[in-house]
Amino acid sequence: MKSFRSMLTLCALVATQMATAQGGTDIVRPYKRVQLPAPTVVSTHDFFPQVNPGYSLRGIRAPHDPGFEPPRLDRNSLVAGQNTELQNVLNGSKWPAISATGWTPPDPDLGVGNSHVVVVVNSSIAFFTKAGVKTFEQTFENFFSSVPGVTNFLFDPKAMYDPIAQRFYVVCLEQSDADKISKGIVCVSDNADPNGNWFIYRVETKQVVGANEFWLDYPGWGFNKDAIVMTGNMFGFTGGYNGIQYIVMPKAGMLAGTAPVASYLTTPGGTAHPARTIDANLDKIYFATVASTNAIQVGVLTNLTGTPTLQTRNVTVPSFEFPNASESTNGRQLDAIGGRLMNAFWRGGSLIAAHTVRPAGGQPNAARWYEIATNNFPAANPTLVQSGNVVGPSGVHYSMPAATSNSAGDIAVVFARSSASICMDFMGAGRKRTDPLGTMGAAKLLSTSPGNTYGGPGGNRFGDYFGICVDPVDNTTFWGVGMVAQTNGNWLTVVNSFQISTPGGGGGLPTFNPTSIVKVQGGASFGTVADATNSDNRYFGVPSIPVARTGQVASAAATYTVNKSGTQFGTMGLKLESSAATGVTVSIFGWDWANGSYKYLGAIPSGAADASKTFVIPASSIRTFVSTSRQVKILVRGISPQRTTSTPVPFNFRIDQIQLYGQ
Repeated sequence: MKSFRSMLTLCALVATQMATAQGGTDIVRPYKRVQLPAPTVVSTHDFFPQVNPGYSLRGIRAPHDPGFEPPRLDRNSLVAGQNTELQNVLNGSKWPAISATGWTPPDPDLGVGNSHVVVVVNSSIAFFTKAGVKTFEQTFENFFSSVPGVTNFLFDPKAMYDPIAQRFYVVCLEQSDADKISKGIVCVSDNADPNGNWFIYRVETKQVVGANEFWLDYPGWGFNKDAIVMTGNMFGFTGGYNGIQYIVMPKAGMLAGTAPVASYLTTPGGTAHPARTIDANLDKIYFATVASTNAIQVGVLTNLTGTPTLQTRNVTVPSFEFPNASESTNGRQLDAIGGRLMNAFWRGGSLIAAHTVRPAGGQPNAARWYEIATNNFPAANPTLVQSGNVVGPSGVHYSMPAATSNSAGDIAVVFARSSASICMDFMGAGRKRTDPLGTMGAAKLLSTSPGNTYGGPGGNRFGDYFGICVDPVDNTTFWGVGMVAQTNGNWLTVVNSFQISTPGGGGGLPTFNPTSIVKVQGGASFGTVADATNSDNRYFGVPSIPVARTGQVASAAATYTVNKSGTQFGTMGLKLESSAATGVTVSIFGWDWANGSYKYLGAIPSGAADASKTFVIPASSIRTFVSTSRQVKILVRGISPQRTTSTPVPFNFRIDQIQLYGQ
């Protein structure tokens, strides 16, 4: 969103908006297919020092905002829910991320993997442990310095973690007026650890239509099991507008560091965001954009590894008004970038998105969120499940929202809070799956500003977006990144984790207790299947036995009957509560019915007291873990390993609760 030229003309924007509001498109096919250039391989280990912050002063840039009040469409009977007094947000860890780099606004985003957090801003990248220890930071100018031809105007970054491929992705834009350059920089880590090699692609994004050339701004960035998609608004180097461009890049080649063939499509409209999709079974990518003041346009890209096609339909939503600037302290006004949707996520059949709105004329800005059932579109039309406004007290503005959902069916929103007496706070709100439709819990302070003033007088760029994602380890913890004001009036990005549902037990998802539990290895078992269904200190137990060259071992297998086939589950996990002697490691395995063997899921150290952990079953494994008769079998095993200097002591392996959940 580093737009740095005059705003579009009123006529062009009205024409674009009205074209977008027409309802649905015919099938759109690529206008060109291009083989991407081979990537540059960059190793983070080659940078010294590893943490090397930079500062390069960039002035505030004017956004491509409409600059006019959009036409009022007919009000409809839909009502957007409000926030309630429910205190759903349970704060977790928080820490400062990247400090001011000299660019305004920061455009923060993050991706959270198994052990690492990647944060990006204008115009730097940093890696952290989940405890907030920074292990790597470089400016984009340094990080991409070995990429042939790259310039130093790199902006609008996005970061994400792909739990299907177990890779991090980072994308940013490159633009030059003088040389008429428009590129997308696409980065793919070579494994789940961001420290090490990255494949960096410099993708052409410029459009040439006759004598006119257009560059890509406001990037959208999403993926599924098959492809990576970049979108953007196409602005003329010398004026004009050419709609939305979609660039579909097959994922397999990019994961391997080869050069796949990319497909380019274009439609009318503006600021379309493809969804970040973690379901390993979905073969399409959905996206969302604002069509009008009472419609969200839902689109779908299909045939992603062949010749992609694109279709759209409008979904009627409760009416809203586009936002004004948000009030801040000392007469400051914080820009709201016109109410664009800046992120989208898809899980379990629903598209989640959020943007800044005014609920009614004259009211402060609010955070509007949506859950839209995609209904296997284009087979059936998408429909609104629910929507709501997170509204502040009188005179308090909520803006820059980002929203997503977790495996429990919770929906969380992060956003900024400001008013005449509040400089800028980073906030969160959430709804449990079981809350009334359209309602969101009370807003919760995540991080507050150390300073009391942001920026200079008049309109100030902040945001332009915040980021949110779900931890892939437990599939329920939310992570958000936003910004606050420092004491010198500059920005600082902050990272917060939080829970909506209490960890464990699937957070309100349907649960399945074992229909049987039996000893696999060990002495005479004790207890019953009923003792392994509740956390009540009643146990199914197995005494350990010695196993040559292994140690003392005890194991048991629990069998479940679930309510649908493996291909119909969007998420599945296991809550285990067990105890054994100190030093015993408890490992969990799922029976792979296709291959006739157990597959390792994870482990926890046990002890005399009950140890509890929720394990997420990888989406790619669910279909093979459910038999044709809808059976699931889980093996848990405790081992006190054989040491060279001592003999392991026998122990009783006790299972208090072993509960499957999924939807």
